[in-house]
Parts: sequence; structure tokens; C-alpha cells
Amino acid sequence: MNIEQLKLLAQRLRGVLERRNQPIGHGQAFDQVAALPGLRNWPEVLAFPGRLAACELDISAAQRLAVRVNRHHGIDLMPQALLGVLSGNGTRLVEARRINPWETESAVYEVALESCECVFMRANGANYRNTERMVVVVDAQRFLFHWRADRDGHHAAEANGDPSTWIHDYKFDLAVDGFAQGVKNPVPLADVGCWRKPDVPRTEMSKMASDAHAPLTTPVVSFTNGITRTLWLLVHGAPSFPVECSRSEAELLSHYCGVPGVFPQSVCELTGMTDHSD
Repeated sequence: MNIEQLKLLAQRLRGVLERRNQPIGHGQAFDQVAALPGLRNWPEVLAFPGRLAACELDISAAQRLAVRVNRHHGIDLMPQALLGVLSGNGTRLVEARRINPWETESAVYEVALESCECVFMRANGANYRNTERMVVVVDAQRFLFHWRADRDGHHAAEANGDPSTWIHDYKFDLAVDGFAQGVKNPVPLADVGCWRKPDVPRTEMSKMASDAHAPLTTPVVSFTNGITRTLWLLVHGAPSFPVECSRSEAELLSHYCGVPGVFPQSVCELTGMTDHSD
């Protein structure tokens, strides 16, 4: 880890504490994240660059920071969720199980919010198309960028909104109730598509670059269902979240919107449900 990376983590920590109604300044945040390499404050970070260089952002470092935040601010942060928010990927597969006795197996995901609280989502197994249906863990901001890239899409108004408008979505209260169910009844994944749309206007920057090899198409994201639950996740600052798409679009979605190092998996792989299961 280096100084610039630690400053970025301090910025993310400020976002966490703002969500918990405990805003802190830049200097305070720097002193707090000094706990990651096991140091007392920012001057020690500057004085011991070797300690910082040897530091890895892992669960042990997150535990040190969680302890310091609790001691200084009285806020109890779950280290696993804190690690997810700081690293930019707060999504992890928890288990595969039946949500209800009469249902097929579901893959259950834990999704960290910016507040370091967690919600739960699921990919449902079925008796068909389990090998065709893929789960991709997407980076929230990259996903939003490519959703907005479909400038004349059916949901362009929602895509180009912000938290102040998203909370007024006509089904937002249903998403609130759905996520409140917790791990006992996880929220189903949104079903999305990713494809190359022709004739999307080039940005002013690309025009200035006069790049003759610039593509004439732009990867865009669209929804089959699940817009409101996605808006809820964006409002609450989830750095990443899982979505479902077809196998034919999974590679493109993962390349442009996916969390680096996390690869698409089929519902069959996640749940053990084959396409001929009873």
C-alpha cells in the first residue's frame, strides 16, 4: 500500500461515517486509517513508510480499523463489511440453500452498503436454464456509467437521476421492505442485459482525440427487471452488487462493469441445480 491509496481509503471511511451520522474531517480520517498498517496516527504513517508498504488491505487490517473507529466514535462496524467498502467489492457468496422448503436451491449473496451494514440477495435455481443464466458481480459506478450510456433507452430518466430522485421511484418503498427481510428472505437479483449499441454519440474528448480507430458502438446496460432494487442499492452506496444476465452477454458485462478479478458464474455452478433437476 502507498500514501495515495491510503488517502483514498480515508475518503471512503469518511463516506462510511457520514452514512452513520458521524462526519469527520480529512485530518481525522487520516489518523483513523493509520490503523490499517498498525500505526497510531498520520505522522507515524509518514515516518514509517516501510510499515505502510508492507500493509495489505485484508480482514486483519479492517479489524484494526474497526476497533479504532469503535473506540473513537462508538460505532460498531463489521470488519468484513468494512473491508468490502474500502476495497470496492462488498459482495460475497454466503451459501446455497432453499429459502423456503418448497423452493429450489438459491445462491445467497451478502452485499455491503456504504454504511457497512449488509443486505442479502439471491440467484434462484430453477428446473431449466441454470447453465444459461449467469451471475456477474458488478462495480456500482461502472455499471451506472454503462446504464447511462444508453441515452435514449427505455429507462434513461431513471439512469440519469441521482439519490434525490431515485428515492421517489414509485416502487421504492417495496425495495425498502424487501431488503428489510434480511437473510431469511433475500431479494432476487436484477435481470440485466449488456450489448453494444451502435451510433451512440462519441464524447467530446474522443472527438478531440480524433481517434480513427474509435469504436462505432458503445457497451450499454439495460434491464429486464429489478430497476428499483438497483436504485435502492445505489442510494445506499453499495460499492458492488450481483446481477443476473444471459451467458451470451456475461463476458461483455463482466469486462466493462464487473469487479476486477471476480468472474461470472452460472446458476448451475452456484446452486448445483442442473437443467434437468426435479
